Amino acid sequence: MGDSRALAILLTSGTLDKIVSACYLAASGVAMGRRVDIFLSWEPLLRLSEGSLGVAPLPETSMLEPTAVRAAMSGQPGPDQLLADLRVAGLKIYACTATMKMLGLSESELSSKVDDFSGATAFLALAEDSQVVNF
Repeated sequence: MGDSRALAILLTSGTLDKIVSACYLAASGVAMGRRVDIFLSWEPLLRLSEGSLGVAPLPETSMLEPTAVRAAMSGQPGPDQLLADLRVAGLKIYACTATMKMLGLSESELSSKVDDFSGATAFLALAEDSQVVNF
């Protein structure tokens, strides 16, 4: 069996609550010395390419007030900066190649923000012995 302490995070939802939760979980895993891989597709991948993860909307059904959430997050690194900092500490970010095709994103647009480009099958093979969390 591989590294049972490894963590694989699938981030496919583009709402702020999911993005922030995935980033904080990744930060916790890295801080604990775990191998952490995050696979971005759909809206989170597009937002990463634009540097706009932190301005994602809350879900329509959220009971939280957006202004209060943003005020609570002020003074902390936003998701874009947090992911960049975590990469330096060992986080590996993978961009979904199918999503890239559908959204018209190129490797050159993402190469400074991700560590590798992967299809879902290849990422699942990488994550086979990892704890997998989906946001």
